[in-house]
Amino acid sequence: GHDAGTATVAYRPSDDVFAELTALAEAERDCCAFMAWHVERDGEAVRLIVSAAPGPRAEDAQAILAIAHQFASTVGPRVDQPA
Repeated sequence: GHDAGTATVAYRPSDDVFAELTALAEAERDCCAFMAWHVERDGEAVRLIVSAAPGPRAEDAQAILAIAHQFASTVGPRVDQPA
């Protein structure tokens, strides 16, 4: 699948999750301009897609990708893993 600089995390599809992820993405765009944050939703899931630009901040990006995965556990069951 993805290159090392992109993480996609799927969450249960709810308005609350979508709103929370959208707020997170907006906040992170402000502080971490070297990352790209996108939130998508369809009938099956809300997806947070985080992409890191290659370069000197790659280690920071890896740390942030890990945070994105941790965040998944706080907003409810992820749809890509059995509960």
